[in-house]
Amino acid sequence: MKNPTELREKIVKAVQAGLNVLLEGPYGVGKSSIIFAAAAQLGLRVKYFSAPTLDPFADLVGVPVPVMEDDKHRLLFLRPDFISEAEVLFFDELNRAHPKVINAVLEITQFRAINGEALPRLRSVVAAINPASAGYQVQDLDLSLLDRFHLHLRVAFGPSLDWFIQQFGERLGRALVEWYQADLDDKQRQAITNRRLEYIGRATVAGLDPADALPTEVKAPVHLLKARLREPETVLSIEQFVSDTEKLASAVADDFNVGLRFAQLLPMMKPSQKNRVRDLVLALPAELLAQLQSKTPFVFKKVREAVALYGSPDDARAYEELLTERLQVVA
Repeated sequence: MKNPTELREKIVKAVQAGLNVLLEGPYGVGKSSIIFAAAAQLGLRVKYFSAPTLDPFADLVGVPVPVMEDDKHRLLFLRPDFISEAEVLFFDELNRAHPKVINAVLEITQFRAINGEALPRLRSVVAAINPASAGYQVQDLDLSLLDRFHLHLRVAFGPSLDWFIQQFGERLGRALVEWYQADLDDKQRQAITNRRLEYIGRATVAGLDPADALPTEVKAPVHLLKARLREPETVLSIEQFVSDTEKLASAVADDFNVGLRFAQLLPMMKPSQKNRVRDLVLALPAELLAQLQSKTPFVFKKVREAVALYGSPDDARAYEELLTERLQVVA
């Protein structure tokens, strides 16, 4: 999915059609929030279950109670009323559930029933799981259960600017998202989930150091977030480097912080933007060129390709010669 809105709309359409939906994605990307938002949009009753903590009998199948009916003994399975009243059942962390819970969910997804008793209000079953990969204590779901979900949607997107602004206001919300998008590298973005970014925002609102909201093993440039909050105009953006290349050329060459900022943003630029800033690349100090060559060696190739794309082969060859000279100085 490209964004939360697209995913929510898919879930809305699926539930309207009576389809079951399985969401798979890393922790902290907002799977639960999107499911609740979809149900709220439809005006449906949702019952949330944390699958790992479910008791298969007390919470789902029901507790057997002997009763007399027509002078005969039989077992009546008592279960919470919310099961039969819910229009959407949401099983979170389903691939952490006990096998007996999985068996109950099998029947619910297939027949809209529990222990043979129909759930007449139930429109859709939605479940969320983490990927079965390193770092997650999960199990592969039974293939027959997987087959009972009509839609399998993968969730992997960064923070929503609109959502963060709604939660924290324009200044802090925008600073958090732009810090995530522009100041973090791929490894840091993988470690700082949407949920973790929200925690950083909440810590900031509480007057705490945002660095305290980071797990100890996660290293991130919190000073750049503080700079955005302290003096947002001093943190240069991609757009500023692209539009003010002549103005910033000397700053890139002479001011290490400006050069470092440009080196951080260069790999994230689009081809047209890389072409516009090609002279700024040549202006970078040797130390920063060495860092780029070490951490993102592909970026120089991408800049040459952009020059060829938006100029001519001759322009690209001439630029490559200049860049080679600069890199030889670094070496």
